Amino acid sequence: MSQLPPSVCIASLGGQPQVVTLALDALLARGEQIGELIVIHLSERNERYRSALAALAREFAGDRYNGRPCRYRPLAVTLGGALIEDLNSEPAAGAALNTLVQLIQRLKRQERAIHLCVSGGRRLLGMLAMCAIQIHGDHTDQVWHLYSSDAIRARTAGGAELHLPITPEVRLVRVPVVPF
Repeated sequence: MSQLPPSVCIASLGGQPQVVTLALDALLARGEQIGELIVIHLSERNERYRSALAALAREFAGDRYNGRPCRYRPLAVTLGGALIEDLNSEPAAGAALNTLVQLIQRLKRQERAIHLCVSGGRRLLGMLAMCAIQIHGDHTDQVWHLYSSDAIRARTAGGAELHLPITPEVRLVRVPVVPF
């Protein structure tokens, strides 16, 4: 009997890298076997995004995360080969949806289970990711929102802290999504 490959975590990213690491830490604490993190983001010309991506790259040096194997891959939203600066138009939103659909379709062809974290970045990016997983995902996939208290958000803002001890002030909330 063949073993399925480890799950993949897809996370939307803005300028707050701790949203990604705190969500990933919570998934790992739940016992999820995450072998890859794919971060969907807009143009790195935005200094906040560039800084957040650099912080995450440091966390995944040598394709390891907190001592365990985990591949890190940033994936920029593009349209016709050009980076999307913001989701401020229908073509930009369409480009984001196409990026997500292609990614999810490829992962599902590989029989990968997906953990989608929609808390980071532009709200529209998270909404489009939920649409894509609902249409192209299956019952092995989960959608998550990272809840963190106001005090935790102030403490970790801008990536000041990327990891925290387990606390009820930081937790994953499963978002109910029914795949088509």
